[in-house]
Amino acid sequence: MSDAAATPQKFGAINLFGTLLSTTWRHLLAVWLLGAVAMILFYLLLAVVFGVVIFGVVEVSGLKPFEALKWAFSDRTSSATPLEFAVFVGFTAMIIGIAVFISGPLFGVLLQIALNLIRSGRLSLGKAMSVCRACWSHLGLANLLYFAFLVVLGVALRWIPAQVNENLMGIANLVFYVAVFYFGCVFTPLSAVVLEGHKVLSAFRRSALLTQGNRLAIIVYWLIISVGLYVISSLLIMPLFAAVFVFGVVPFGQDIMTMIVIYLLTYLVLALATGIFVLATGLVYTSLLALEARGDGEQQAVD
Repeated sequence: MSDAAATPQKFGAINLFGTLLSTTWRHLLAVWLLGAVAMILFYLLLAVVFGVVIFGVVEVSGLKPFEALKWAFSDRTSSATPLEFAVFVGFTAMIIGIAVFISGPLFGVLLQIALNLIRSGRLSLGKAMSVCRACWSHLGLANLLYFAFLVVLGVALRWIPAQVNENLMGIANLVFYVAVFYFGCVFTPLSAVVLEGHKVLSAFRRSALLTQGNRLAIIVYWLIISVGLYVISSLLIMPLFAAVFVFGVVPFGQDIMTMIVIYLLTYLVLALATGIFVLATGLVYTSLLALEARGDGEQQAVD
């Protein structure tokens, strides 16, 4: 076996980012629609979680809804009895866990739609739903396991150092965010479930194995995307925010109309950014699969 045959296949972050830009530009409306649907689903799920938690506080504490809202999101929870606080925390954790589980299949559908867009230029919602219907439980469990891993990571890297010394909080936060970003590049279990049909644990192993040797390029790829989305969002939104809140200018004559325009523009920008994020997730995994297949083909040719 030659050394050339043993060399792992690489892809360039710049080239992959260029592919993302060209794909987004060709299907701009579809990418925005994908992000808009994702944002709506996220807000609906957040509203359900929020409402159920408040309902639980009302049932436990006997307070009225608005009083329960203040109770749940203020320091007054510290004055609750141990049983009330334990029930509140346990109930909230359970509802968040259910929401995280549900968001797994939802993101799987969005990811499959993005893959359809990459391969055929069409959204194909029916095909995406049929693919994810067969693996919805694996998507939910993989997302829940990844979320639990991030919680443990947060406790280890943020909460424990803060308890030891409050001055370490800034460094602990930086280390935590870097670790989350790194593991987000290494582990893409939902992509492994949707694209290759892996189950929960094997999806984590498969994604870690697939990214091996290309992790630096993947990190650079996501850094470029993050910086690019931040710059675009700032150029579109910040001038309007600055005109209203910094300089006291009301460009549209009425405060209520100004706020509506700001919220609408913010939603449009976030929807496009979300669509690009989903598309970028599918693109990087399909590129890794293509590189692996190319490497296997070259290896067979050498053998």
